[in-house]
Amino acid sequence: MRAWGGMIGLALLGGCGGLVDGNDQTILLISTPPGAACGVARDGAPLAAVAMTPMSVTVPTSPHPLMVTCRMSGLPPATVEVASTNGIGTFGSRFAGGQMGRAIDRATLTEFRYPGTILVDVVPPGPRAGPLPLAH
Repeated sequence: MRAWGGMIGLALLGGCGGLVDGNDQTILLISTPPGAACGVARDGAPLAAVAMTPMSVTVPTSPHPLMVTCRMSGLPPATVEVASTNGIGTFGSRFAGGQMGRAIDRATLTEFRYPGTILVDVVPPGPRAGPLPLAH
């Protein structure tokens, strides 16, 4: 009987990635230089926007990448693509819940996480400095 209780407990822990990480994630947007207006989109649909960086946004988790576009007056817009990875809660879910836990996390999209901070360089990088000339 105890064995059944333990197996039921492990089964209930399956899918705990959602308990640890949740379905939404807060991400800090930073731009170089600071003060850019940024929008976050996924699959062409806008998810969040900030009027001025640095500032945080909350987005739903997903296996699909985010597109973060930042704009500053007088500069061309800069866009970065941000891929999602497996969240920390999914490791416990796989250990405790096995395939059932992983299936639950995948179905609820809690298996996926984005980086906690996204940096967008709005200013185009300057010319690359080469080696200094040797003195004669």
